[in-house]
Amino acid sequence: MGLITKEYRTYNRLPHILNRNILLKEKKFSTHEIKECLSKNDYKNLTPRGRVLVSKLLNEIKDSDDLEAIINAYGIDISNIEDIYKSSPYRDCGFSFWDNKFNIQINQELKKAYTPLKSSQIKSPKLKKLVKNIECLEAVCWDYIINASDVYTILKTKKDDDFPISFDVLRKKVLKYVSIAKLQEIFTLEELKDIFNGINPNTIRNPETRDFYLREIELYLHDPKDFTFNCFWQTPFPAKQTVTSIIRNYLATMNKQDIHTLCRKFGKDRVLKELNDKYKELFEIGFFDFKGMKIPLTGNYKEHGTFKEILKIIKEYKCK
Repeated sequence: MGLITKEYRTYNRLPHILNRNILLKEKKFSTHEIKECLSKNDYKNLTPRGRVLVSKLLNEIKDSDDLEAIINAYGIDISNIEDIYKSSPYRDCGFSFWDNKFNIQINQELKKAYTPLKSSQIKSPKLKKLVKNIECLEAVCWDYIINASDVYTILKTKKDDDFPISFDVLRKKVLKYVSIAKLQEIFTLEELKDIFNGINPNTIRNPETRDFYLREIELYLHDPKDFTFNCFWQTPFPAKQTVTSIIRNYLATMNKQDIHTLCRKFGKDRVLKELNDKYKELFEIGFFDFKGMKIPLTGNYKEHGTFKEILKIIKEYKCK
């Protein structure tokens, strides 16, 4: 067996390095994708995944030997990497290896690397509180050259052209690593809906975050014409409502046709979950408010007559 060259080792090692912390296996970088990405000649031409790849590459390559091995292993023209680097925001981040490699003259004003924000440096009480709150966003910065301020900016503006991570990837990482309690200190409920709506709740691992997402954030375009009765009478036209409020409002009507419509739209399991959660919460409170009258609730909610009647209607629905 012949000697294993550095080029061979790098060819097999690089995909492993670049794929660390990739959330979905099917989205891992292939050797073909790596070569194709590094063959581009402008950072602006890169896809969001390509920008993530470049971010990882610039952080991992520390010397000329590693760079030469990659160029030989993948058949890449170093001028393409130079063009990508020079047209990227990383040029102003103090990468001495890459600056020296491409003969980039460092300005007299020292380049400032991305650093965590310090609330002690802020004088305005209101801004100081915001800066202190967004420090928790540093939790998603470890794999990219960004800081908490950048994360906040991307989430607020949804603009990611000047950053090495896309808005969609970032918001999923934020939900994974930052608690919902911390996010509520930074954003209003309407902002949370605007930022995070559209994410599959089944991909959210933290139970507390997932429950909050299902109750308060997950939106659906509700069309009153799909039901026999409009529970949202103040909006007689199609409008976005939280999925939880749609299901719970129509469960309260005890209308078989509408409840079966819920099962068809959102799935039988989701409707059952909302039914159980709703009655569990009511029995924990201890009463049901009906037009100002507080009707006491005691015992096991699963034995309550109305609960059992609605449950029967749901079970009668046959999945198609």
